[in-house]
Amino acid sequence: MKESTTYQAILEEGEAVGFEKGLTKGLSVGLSEGLSLGRVEEVRRLILLMGEPRLGLVNATVRADLERRTLPDLEALALRLHQSETWVELLSE
Repeated sequence: MKESTTYQAILEEGEAVGFEKGLTKGLSVGLSEGLSLGRVEEVRRLILLMGEPRLGLVNATVRADLERRTLPDLEALALRLHQSETWVELLSE
């Protein structure tokens, strides 16, 4: 999956959007922290973007769970996304 052109294009787009968000937030919270926040937001956005077609629409509980996760947690979820059948399964692993 990681080798697919679609996956790579989504990652590239996500990095660009995350970088822009990070720079914007960086002006108010410090550049390093802003870049980190932008990266977290973008990984979360990609999980939702790639997960909804496979796992269904996201409810408030799932969204709140994703909001609480750290970057390493979100990256682990992204790697397991293609193995899960439901949001509950993905988030409980």
